[in-house]
Amino acid sequence: MQSIATIVSAVLVIVAGIALIPIREIASEPSNAEGPLSSVAFAAPFIAAGVVALLGEYRAKPIYSVAAGVALLPISLVSFILIPLLIPAILVIGMGLSRLSAPSNLDIGVSIVLTVGLVVAFAALLVHQDPTSWSTPTASGSSSDIVTTTEATLSLTIVAAVLAVAALVGRHPRASRPAAQT
Repeated sequence: MQSIATIVSAVLVIVAGIALIPIREIASEPSNAEGPLSSVAFAAPFIAAGVVALLGEYRAKPIYSVAAGVALLPISLVSFILIPLLIPAILVIGMGLSRLSAPSNLDIGVSIVLTVGLVVAFAALLVHQDPTSWSTPTASGSSSDIVTTTEATLSLTIVAAVLAVAALVGRHPRASRPAAQT
């Protein structure tokens, strides 16, 4: 039952992340200075967190699911529309912690990299002020922070690295070699 809750929560986060792309596009500034890459970059850490939680479940590494849930906590607080994602984040953390038993040092290190990577990927979109203004025949406006192509690319690169680490590290346990006889 616990794994079903983790899987449902992770899939919910992935679906919500995918839904963020058109929502952000529709809500973007009229100048559309940011373009669709910024919407994809905004959603990518959420989608990646869901994927990491699923990988943790699939590989029987609940610490990866915990890492995904912990990363979701701060990034879900950025907007009121994202606050409902705190529920699956807490569920994934709780389910992961309830099944956690003596993770290896490698798994602990990987989970830290996953958590920090997802939070940094999202923060890369927000920490730099990029003021812009626009004018159309019917309106004008300004924004204090847009997501530039550089910021979006940096964030997507970090997300790709996080997913690569989650997918590749710890994939197969090391085969034990028989001791050499002399």
